[in-house]
Amino acid sequence: MKLKLIQYLHYFFNEELFRIFISLARIEREEALIEREEKIERREKENIADEQLLNDIISGKLDRDVDLTKEE
Repeated sequence: MKLKLIQYLHYFFNEELFRIFISLARIEREEALIEREEKIERREKENIADEQLLNDIISGKLDRDVDLTKEE
């Protein structure tokens, strides 16, 4: 009887541990996807800003008093 109880507890513990690891993996994956989406969004914004700057330079509309440094 004691052996069966130990086996059951061992099985139960392994199942719960497996569920915890799966949950953690899902959370990490979700965070990585959010981070990736934010990075893509930042790049798109930078590309738009760079394109606008290039168009202003080409058209001669560039204000020479504009600060061209990028904010981090």
